[in-house]
Amino acid sequence: SIVAWTVNETVQRLADRDPTKPFFVWCSVGPPHSPYCPPQVYWDMYINGEIPEPVVGEWAKDYGLSEQPLGVQPYSGRLRPDEFRRMRAGYMGSCTHVDYEFGRLILQLGYMGQLDNTLIVRLSDHGDMQGEHHMFRKCYGYQGSARIVFALRYPKGLDAPRGVCDRLVGLQDVMPTIL
Repeated sequence: SIVAWTVNETVQRLADRDPTKPFFVWCSVGPPHSPYCPPQVYWDMYINGEIPEPVVGEWAKDYGLSEQPLGVQPYSGRLRPDEFRRMRAGYMGSCTHVDYEFGRLILQLGYMGQLDNTLIVRLSDHGDMQGEHHMFRKCYGYQGSARIVFALRYPKGLDAPRGVCDRLVGLQDVMPTIL
């Protein structure tokens, strides 16, 4: 997968670097963007399991109604139950795959003896509506597309704020946060 390849390349760059110098790594993966095509093992984790129904507000009950079939990259509409299940299973499997590979990168930093002195920032640029309010993709400021991962792992011994922040954050917060 492209995610595993990206992590492999990142690990190789870390292994090849000058160990006497500090490093900065940007490991950016494409998924989970549509089409959601996780490796089979991650697909299998979700396709036959319980998949939560999308949240649909009363205001949205008529939104996205169309007699026309959905296009290749729809922003709104309704899916048949089997289509919805496959979309959600693919998305959830893709997210789990990314989480697994990110964990593998962290393990590699530990094996290299670099984990305790490395600041790790994990973030995403957007979420996906996944059928909530009959919407898809990332183009709306609702929870499905606005709630993203923004997590820090401090180097060992760094006395810095810890816990969960419930304030709105975005990509523009990365630089001031790490500086």
